[in-house]
Amino acid sequence: MKMVEIRTLQPEEVSSAVELKVRCWQEELAGKVEHALSFEDELGFFTAWAQSEKEHEDRRILLGAFLNGQLLGAAFGSFAEETDAENAMELNGLWVEEDHRGKGISLMLLRNLIREYRTLGRDKMVVYNHHFAPSNPYYRKLHGEVIRQEKQLDGQLLVDVFLHPLDLLDRKLSEMLMKHEEGFPKL
Repeated sequence: MKMVEIRTLQPEEVSSAVELKVRCWQEELAGKVEHALSFEDELGFFTAWAQSEKEHEDRRILLGAFLNGQLLGAAFGSFAEETDAENAMELNGLWVEEDHRGKGISLMLLRNLIREYRTLGRDKMVVYNHHFAPSNPYYRKLHGEVIRQEKQLDGQLLVDVFLHPLDLLDRKLSEMLMKHEEGFPKL
């Protein structure tokens, strides 16, 4: 069995994660909203965002899932705004290459990310997710509670704001990963 490695992205690997984000964004919004992302703009934003954690008293974590050096998925996190939830982290993005979905990669990325934030004393996770995105049922399955909805992109896009207790989420992710290991095809 080949092992997927989950680790912090190196600065030169962030561009591959941003390319993945741009592709996944187009897929999630297909037929719902016309809003293309610019790779250059997104790369500039995430590079500056990752480098500005100290000035914002934040902890920004960028993880990648790799198999034989190939990026299969990425997860970005930060401290959540206090207005969303006290003592929480925010999932700023979770993307997996289409050919590698359904293999537990998002579960591994998310579990590693939340465990890092738990060591920093965070006990909840906030997720902003497009209401009609294919990933929306994923956050519901993980026992996320929709604490509010808001409209983004000039009112064109309905977004659910989920709140997850990290201890419950960690247990749920571990259970789901165990099921993958027992009965699902390996990479």
